[in-house]
Amino acid sequence: MSSDAQEPNEPKPRVEIDPDGDLVLRVGPSSSPQQLQDILVDSRAVCRTSKAFRTMLRGGFSESQPTDGSEWVVELPEDDPVALSLLMDLVHAQYKRAPAKVSIHQLYDICVLVNKYDAAEVLRPVADRWFDAIRNQANDFTDSHWKFMFVAWELGYADALGEAARDLALHCYMGENGDLLVQDRVTGHEHNLNEIDTFRLVPILDCIADYRWLALQACHEECQKVSNLLVEFSPDGRKLCRGHEEEEVYHMMGKILVKANGLGVLDLFSPGGGSMESLSKSLVSLEDNVRQIADSVDICGWCSFLFDMMDEIRGQCHGGPDPLLRRHLDDMKVQAAKVRIVD
Repeated sequence: MSSDAQEPNEPKPRVEIDPDGDLVLRVGPSSSPQQLQDILVDSRAVCRTSKAFRTMLRGGFSESQPTDGSEWVVELPEDDPVALSLLMDLVHAQYKRAPAKVSIHQLYDICVLVNKYDAAEVLRPVADRWFDAIRNQANDFTDSHWKFMFVAWELGYADALGEAARDLALHCYMGENGDLLVQDRVTGHEHNLNEIDTFRLVPILDCIADYRWLALQACHEECQKVSNLLVEFSPDGRKLCRGHEEEEVYHMMGKILVKANGLGVLDLFSPGGGSMESLSKSLVSLEDNVRQIADSVDICGWCSFLFDMMDEIRGQCHGGPDPLLRRHLDDMKVQAAKVRIVD
């Protein structure tokens, strides 16, 4: 074993961001000395770039510089040492030490600190590069996905967050207690959206729920139009098109109801609407169910009603604006201006 190896109960070697610094940030839980990381920094640089640190260090609190000449140490037990070291490199303009790219988990940890210490501006030299490296890595509804959404929110990437929110709105479904759930695409684990930390920090869950519900209602209305069109058919001239007689129309209706019942969405096409139980499904599942029903019906070239139904449902699910509201976009525009040059 090397003579300079860390002993089990000793803190890690000090990281000197500024060798001439006057402040030691002691990061990590004090109950675990081997996890502690001392980071030597320049308090003036830290205060210039972080309003929260400036208040903490110069506001007359216990973290203020000692007057007896002893070493100035501020304990930060809840912070991540690696993320804070990276952030302090940027605070001290040590850009050559900044990695070309970071993982989703690293960027999330950094953004948590940026949010906590109100220091978003220090990410300006690296924000675009770091975010571009993770932009296409989170689309699986795993822990990485939720972290990506927070990073996009914190750095003001409204387009990326909007796409992620729409994807979630399309794939989430309603559980027995009314909560929205989504299935992890990697493990199949079911996540309750109300229990995901990201949505305590990023206030968009209500918008996702509203987007989903409005699209589901539109889907239900389109299916009801088809049912009503078939039920109200009469042989005295109110035909669907030139090619169908009364018996054929009733056969169409029967095929639709049988197929819908087999897929568990009978209420969509039952005349009068029914219980709307199928609206607990995800939008993508419901869209696929309706497509299968439409494909099961033999129609002629004059019958556009099923095509119209599918076009409208696809438009509601995929063609509208993303779920983010104007206030969200305004908040993100402020964040974007802090970390990068925007139009």
